[in-house]
Amino acid sequence: MTEAVAAADESQAQEEEPSQADVPFGNEAHEPFAPPPQEQKPKSKKSKKKKKTQISFEQYGAISNAISAYLRSKESEQDDTEGGESKYLTWGEVSEWYLEQCEVDIGDSLEELERMRKLTNLVIRRLVQVDHVLMCIGNTEGIPEADRKIAVHPNYPQ
Repeated sequence: MTEAVAAADESQAQEEEPSQADVPFGNEAHEPFAPPPQEQKPKSKKSKKKKKTQISFEQYGAISNAISAYLRSKESEQDDTEGGESKYLTWGEVSEWYLEQCEVDIGDSLEELERMRKLTNLVIRRLVQVDHVLMCIGNTEGIPEADRKIAVHPNYPQ
């Protein structure tokens, strides 16, 4: 029986003794435990920054004046006719109108067309949200930007 107890004690001693893979090397015994690199949390900031779109103030002024003048002319046209149609144009209609006006500058380049479309939408967004030159008419919840009706703010000088 003593041999059985001795064999059991030896097996427990082997289980408690760490293997070489578990033994830390050199300095690692004194450092706190750190998770492996793949388990560390990723950085919260994105490594890629968005490229800012910048235009000159003259270009911004030209686009905003053209859009506000066009919207005012369409509003006054429809006031004169007093038709049953809505006198407000959608964001997309105004954007397409401006792109048609710039057709000579754009030429046949699809890249230039997309760049101008993006630029026009950014200017309209700024005119609505920051400068308050334009305003959205009606409920805008859940409606895509291109389908929102816009008008020149009544306090904006002509």
